[in-house]
Amino acid sequence: MGLIGIAIPIYAYRLGAPPFFLGLIGAAGGITYSIMPIIFGKLSDRLVRKRALLTSMAFYALACILYILSQDFVILIFIRLIDATSHALFWPNVEAIIAEGVEKGTLEKALSKFNVSWGSAMTLSPLIGGLLISLGNNVKTPIYASLMGVLLTFLMILSVPSTPVNRKAGKSPEVFRVKFQASILVALISAFSFGFVTGIIFAFFPAFGTYLGMQPFEIGAVLFTFGFFKTLIFFQATGIEARFKTGSVFLLGSAITASSIILITWGSATPIFLFSLAFFGVGTGLAYSESIFLTLRGAGSSRGFAVGAFESFIGLGYFLGPLMGGLISEASLRAPYMLGALVIIAVFFVQFLFIKKAKL
Repeated sequence: MGLIGIAIPIYAYRLGAPPFFLGLIGAAGGITYSIMPIIFGKLSDRLVRKRALLTSMAFYALACILYILSQDFVILIFIRLIDATSHALFWPNVEAIIAEGVEKGTLEKALSKFNVSWGSAMTLSPLIGGLLISLGNNVKTPIYASLMGVLLTFLMILSVPSTPVNRKAGKSPEVFRVKFQASILVALISAFSFGFVTGIIFAFFPAFGTYLGMQPFEIGAVLFTFGFFKTLIFFQATGIEARFKTGSVFLLGSAITASSIILITWGSATPIFLFSLAFFGVGTGLAYSESIFLTLRGAGSSRGFAVGAFESFIGLGYFLGPLMGGLISEASLRAPYMLGALVIIAVFFVQFLFIKKAKL
């Protein structure tokens, strides 16, 4: 997935897409991902999750093929809908599988390992994608690599035994409903902010870097730095969870994220972006890991529904971030980052109020 993440904005830019359309391409995936995960997650509590994962891989392979065939940046918007549908099927199901496979009291440790796994892949893929584009002088090379990867993943999932169907997970447990008004809202607000600012970065930064004269490999290296430090936080997540109060972790994550985006806004050289994206990875890593811990801890047997809601709030951020960023990017390619900083600052104060209410 990360290989396509760096390739599509650069591909669209080379096809002549103006900044607003770069935002629309990102927003198209976000609108799908803001609606479908909670629906697919609810269904997954009653269905065999393996089938959902196989279907998600099939949708993703179709998206890769259509990306390869496309020659019009407007068509990329519609392909992004298929791409995002595959994500909406994949993430709630795979996260629920992780939660179902652990014993009581080990959820955070299992999720931390899982986050390190996908975080490592998302860290390496922009660097590899940028290198593939630079070496082959073909922006579609990472898409070919991603297609081969998804076909291999399909075969791997096919060989794994099916997860038993859980037919007792019709309703969310009482503890999830009681705490939903305060502590769960903190997690969902943080998930939204993670999606909003990450959506802006991946929708605009590859094209922004190209505009500034950065080579694809340099852009990949900057995004690698973001992923590396985010994954480093995932690796230390259980230790952070044990040492600090939940509310403090959320507020620290928002403060670091806002500061890093302000640095990105005024950056113009690769070293500045490397520095700012490192802090961006730390801040978003704290927000994501603490949010999913808090969400699944209170989900009980309705894990698919819970992680579906969590992923939908990320998707809402992925939709609004690129869309609103695209609307103001016509004035300046730096404007989306200013918007991201303002949103995170607002989220910080909203989190503070809910954290105080929930006594986190």
